[in-house]
Amino acid sequence: MSLVVSDITRYGIVMVGNSAVTVMREDNTVVKVRGDAAKVQYSPEANIGISVWGNGNVGGKRIDSWIADFIDFSIAPGDDLETIGGRLTEQLNEDLSKMGKPWNELRCGLQLAGYMNGVPKLWHIDTGQDRRPQHELRLYHDFPEDQSWSDGNFRMILGEDQYGFPAFCHLSNSHMPTFLALFDKMMEYSRELRNILKVRFPRDSLEGRLNYYKVLVQFTTEMMVAAGEHPSFNNVVSAIAFDQNVLVLDERISVPEDSKPLSEGSRLAF
Repeated sequence: MSLVVSDITRYGIVMVGNSAVTVMREDNTVVKVRGDAAKVQYSPEANIGISVWGNGNVGGKRIDSWIADFIDFSIAPGDDLETIGGRLTEQLNEDLSKMGKPWNELRCGLQLAGYMNGVPKLWHIDTGQDRRPQHELRLYHDFPEDQSWSDGNFRMILGEDQYGFPAFCHLSNSHMPTFLALFDKMMEYSRELRNILKVRFPRDSLEGRLNYYKVLVQFTTEMMVAAGEHPSFNNVVSAIAFDQNVLVLDERISVPEDSKPLSEGSRLAF
């Protein structure tokens, strides 16, 4: 089961996800849980990150393998985030539609992050909100466009501090209230650390942001396992951090070579 989160600050962009993939039968019986899902990927050609959660099958491929092929063969130097987001949505919809299943069974989402004209963007693509009828994948321009912020305003917002922290915008996959609850409490805890012990967590750097989200993702997944709620979580994470020029920190999990679904009738959940 997935927990993926992406973060923008003035330091750059961070994307973190766990690596669990659940193999199920069509009746939702769990066969086994693997820990090799490459849920966070990166294109050096376009300096963008893509993360994924939800349905793990795209025809005869795992969705992480499909995304790796998309990055290798469908992104060219000079493609901007808008072009890539539209192409990704169109091609994935086309291949998912060929499976002949209702969108409720194909529910998935992606986070897409990069820079346009030096301004960081954090968008998402998904099939719909929780507990609502699902539909084909659609691209949403969360930050900054859907907030009605201009690029200039967004630059100013990211340059501000809030309670001693750099301003940030983040996205997590929508069915993770456990992560959001922890995040809110961790903000309070971090403020206390700074006020009482002069400890800065997260550190004011791109690496500090990456390590911060790794701790939160790992804690959330370990808590869910310890509580007996979702044994299909794991705490092995894949992560990247990049600025407007280059990939700065690379902690990705490689797409496994045996990345096809295990057998006819199996279903994968990322």
